[in-house]
Amino acid sequence: MAGAVVNIRDITETRSLEEQLAQSQKLESIGRLAGGVAHDLNNLLTPILAYGEMLFEDYSLDDPRKHKANQIVQAGFRARDLVRQLLAFSRKQALEYKSINVNKVVSNFEKLLRRTIRENIEIDIKLAANIQTIKADVGQIEQVIMNLAVNAADAMPEGGNLSIETSLTELDKDYANAHQGVQPGQYDNCYGLE
Repeated sequence: MAGAVVNIRDITETRSLEEQLAQSQKLESIGRLAGGVAHDLNNLLTPILAYGEMLFEDYSLDDPRKHKANQIVQAGFRARDLVRQLLAFSRKQALEYKSINVNKVVSNFEKLLRRTIRENIEIDIKLAANIQTIKADVGQIEQVIMNLAVNAADAMPEGGNLSIETSLTELDKDYANAHQGVQPGQYDNCYGLE
């Protein structure tokens, strides 16, 4: 009598892990690219800002060119902020924990987010009026938002709606007991990626 050997193997978990690894590698590659671009942009911005400030100082107050020189300098500062965001995204910037307003972080990051996410995805941002300051690293908050947004966009190949909402939430004792290191109380929250 010949015996039969049956080998049943669930590959669902393996496929899920492979997809997570591929997504992680994709985000890491994007981060390296962003870091390289940010470095190059920073090198270009240094002389633009320096010469722009020199021009601004050279013109008298009533010279109409002074306003144009000021526009160059202000655009340079905005570009420098964008470079900072790219460096934070690429994780090549040291962590700096300070008191921040989550609404301001989301608002300042919105333009880069809109340029990153495909046009067939509508981005809806709702900021709570009663938000409190938190102690965090702006770059890390931006990184979390970008990662969640990219993952959400990947889950909507045909397009869709991406909602980002801030709010104040209360974590009770039961929640805190189930999550190590969490204290009960009020917390600012950024959620709603669909």
